Amino acid sequence: NGKECKYCEAGYWPNSDSTGCVECPEGYICNNGIQVKCSGDTAPVIEEGVLGNNHVCAPCPSGLYCVDGVGKKCSEKFKDCAECDTNACTKCNEGTNLANGKCVQSMDDIIQINNLYVTKFNMGDKTSLPIPSSVTMLTAGSSADSCESGKCCWQGTTANASYCNANNGGYSGCTRTLCNWLAAREICAKFNLNGLTWRLPISSELSKWLDYSLGLDVSGLQLCSDTTSKKNTYANCKTSSNCYGSNEKKCRAAMIWSNEKDNYSGGFYLYTYYLQNTSWNNDSNSAGYAQSVRCVAFVSDCPKGSYENGSICSECTSKYTHCASCTAAECKSCESGYELNPYNNKCYKVIEDAFPVGNLYVTRLNMGDGGLPIPASVSIIDTSTGASCTSGKCCWKNKTATVCENKTSSENGGYSTCDRTVCNWYAADDICKSYSAGGKTWRLPNHTEAANWAVNTRTMGANGIQLCDSSTGIQSSNDFAPKCGDANGKCKGSGRCYPGYVWENSTTTTSASSGYLSNTSWRNTSRDKTYAQSVRCVTEIDYD
Repeated sequence: NGKECKYCEAGYWPNSDSTGCVECPEGYICNNGIQVKCSGDTAPVIEEGVLGNNHVCAPCPSGLYCVDGVGKKCSEKFKDCAECDTNACTKCNEGTNLANGKCVQSMDDIIQINNLYVTKFNMGDKTSLPIPSSVTMLTAGSSADSCESGKCCWQGTTANASYCNANNGGYSGCTRTLCNWLAAREICAKFNLNGLTWRLPISSELSKWLDYSLGLDVSGLQLCSDTTSKKNTYANCKTSSNCYGSNEKKCRAAMIWSNEKDNYSGGFYLYTYYLQNTSWNNDSNSAGYAQSVRCVAFVSDCPKGSYENGSICSECTSKYTHCASCTAAECKSCESGYELNPYNNKCYKVIEDAFPVGNLYVTRLNMGDGGLPIPASVSIIDTSTGASCTSGKCCWKNKTATVCENKTSSENGGYSTCDRTVCNWYAADDICKSYSAGGKTWRLPNHTEAANWAVNTRTMGANGIQLCDSSTGIQSSNDFAPKCGDANGKCKGSGRCYPGYVWENSTTTTSASSGYLSNTSWRNTSRDKTYAQSVRCVTEIDYD
């Protein structure tokens, strides 16, 4: 009318001060001065070559579902869905099948045991049971391989070739993929099949598996037996020593990893179940062995992250802090950035370079190694230069041990015992007090806390706190930890280099408590504060 805009083209509407036209609001039709909101499972017609929305509401377009006239992608509401209505998926993308309004992947390689789904084959032995890229794949039988990443699996001939066969529906007991415990836990946590939360089983679940294996062939769990007597009702997979980089190089295909701990001297081993002849047995083992990985998930009508709470579904986080999956009795897995502490089954925040021992974080390596910082207040001395400590706070790098081992992957993950950083007590105290990982306050341990560390050196292999033994002989396969004999005269300005000893926080004017690993025991002595020893820092785990 010359003063204001009254009408706009189809698909447009006058702006707030009527000085021009803007696109019609989402979900509305705008035409000839009329604005109407589409309702139900309808949306404005969108025609090719026509700007904005046309003048009629029509059934929701293919591949979308509509709420109050607004079309949204079916795949955003229903995973792998190609077409849907507001209540259910009606057509799935290729590779998935429609079941009860949802798109599901094939469950051919899964068996149901009571209220659990269980993978029928070892993870990694079927394309449907993948191993994530965060796990290192090694070749069984290759002596050059080592598990430096800490999370490793072995493929190839993993059983004793003289005592293995391929029964159980053709699933070979000779070449099953095996993994250490930390890899096993990672594999199950990252397994993504039909939106379920997968994890390692616990012993009460594993104890029921025998009846689902023997005599069932391809329809069963297809376990294999650690025996020298070949059977026709199941596959044999006698333990071999082909898994270099695992604990004792052992490939143990008959052994199935559990996520459940067996407390021992303040630390833990992991429960293992295994078939031997027709007997189903359990044991507890170091996490560094190479064993079979089977993953489980709950069969439940409750969605992911919730549990059956009587007649309703309740969120796991309402009962367990940072818990991603659970039962009414316990948390089973944690939210991203948190891990389940096997000491008490609570979720703790992941702090890089730290390992949970009991209710403490402990730095996995000596301070000064692997990127762990030493503050500017501490002098760092290179032992190869012959320089001496002239200040009160000193650390020594490079050659700090005599009898030592540069790389022993099954025990220390490639963390050399020959050149570990060592410091006097004055530096150690300052280093821990200045460390701030995770926004926490760190300190030196006391002897009671450090006494729990021995078992976490061996049972966790490359992923434990990786201490070394201040002994004179190079380790054999039966030794508890790699050796790091003290280097007399190397750490000038100190009494001696002692990488096998770790500073503790009990002190007098001139001396401080030191803990050290002696074969399978953790012992305690007092040392002059000027000696050069290993530094590990601790802080309490807060379950916020």
